[in-house]
Amino acid sequence: MVDFLGEDDELLRITDTRVPVCLCLDISGSMNLITNEEGMRFTGETGYIEGQLVNFVEGGTTRLNELNEGIRAFYNALREDETAMNACEVGVVTFNDRARVLQDFKLVGDGEIPQIEGAAGDTNLDAGVMMAVELLESRKAQYKQAGRSYYQPWLVIMTDGAATTDSSRSQAKVKALEASGKLTVFMFAIGDSTDENENRQMQAVLQGYSNKRPPLRIKEGSFAKFFEWLSASVGVTSRSKPGEKTTLPKPTDDFFDSIIK
Repeated sequence: MVDFLGEDDELLRITDTRVPVCLCLDISGSMNLITNEEGMRFTGETGYIEGQLVNFVEGGTTRLNELNEGIRAFYNALREDETAMNACEVGVVTFNDRARVLQDFKLVGDGEIPQIEGAAGDTNLDAGVMMAVELLESRKAQYKQAGRSYYQPWLVIMTDGAATTDSSRSQAKVKALEASGKLTVFMFAIGDSTDENENRQMQAVLQGYSNKRPPLRIKEGSFAKFFEWLSASVGVTSRSKPGEKTTLPKPTDDFFDSIIK
């Protein structure tokens, strides 16, 4: 359903061509994994996360901490680019056992930077991607209602673990949109892993979302660099003409890697 656009809606106030970007983010329990042990201490308590017995700790830097720092870097970089700031709209969908909309689409210059909390549960990637696609399609309908021009939307999928549910429904939906030129999709695995079976499973699932580009792994400790690359890519797109072929900044291997070595 398309909501009615009121007189104060930013689609009516700011007339720049829009670049809608939906971040579809894994917040399963494994996002609590410690990536930097500085300041970490053991609590003496244990429990299970995604079927594995773990020791609970306090302090240190987790994947979730890094993700939030990266999102702040993304927003801050875009806010330094006036064209991108008035063009890029970001929506955020998170998923673990279920999916939820953390933030509906808004310009990066409006309001506070989204903060993600409470990593727990499994990895229902299918639910997260389906909700992200629905959010993007709803926003496109609002653009059309307001007579606003836009670039075809971007879907950025980020997960640190193999999906715990069947992803075929969302894979088919995303591939169909990509094939018709209605969606650009990027797929990223989070963190370093030595489990080759899990790596192969994750690669197969993520590759199922695109026929045009491979999934990549964001190296541990490299979220800020990744989001800086993403903001630069959005900036390039925002300065082009809708429908014009653009060349995005080339990602470097100091923060990206293939999932299967």
